[in-house]
Amino acid sequence: MRAHDDLDWQRLLAYVGSWALVREVPGGLEVTFETADGAPRTVEVVMTPDEWSTHLGVVHGSDDPGVTWLRERVLATPEGTAFLVFSTHDWEPSPTRELPEEPDGGPGEWFVRNRDGSVSYFRDALEPD
Repeated sequence: MRAHDDLDWQRLLAYVGSWALVREVPGGLEVTFETADGAPRTVEVVMTPDEWSTHLGVVHGSDDPGVTWLRERVLATPEGTAFLVFSTHDWEPSPTRELPEEPDGGPGEWFVRNRDGSVSYFRDALEPD
């Protein structure tokens, strides 16, 4: 795991500031940008400096925030969703600062969380006995 690098965080602030208004808030960043129809929109990106440094170095192998998909994720956050929460290697839309609990599935079942936060379930086709 890569240790938090304050320079990584400062580069992130400068990068986001090049396409939106950004301010640090406890636990992340508040990003305000203009939507396609010209209206201002604010999304809070929930992510620590350590998570950012690790993501930048491990996933992208770079110190340039522009190589990440953060901008695309922020701009694509569904309307009415106030938070974009960092989880593992990506950001997930959420109605709260924390991701919803993972649903339980039975044997042979799995799910994916869609970009809008909804869940789609899948089940293995079991062969008859």
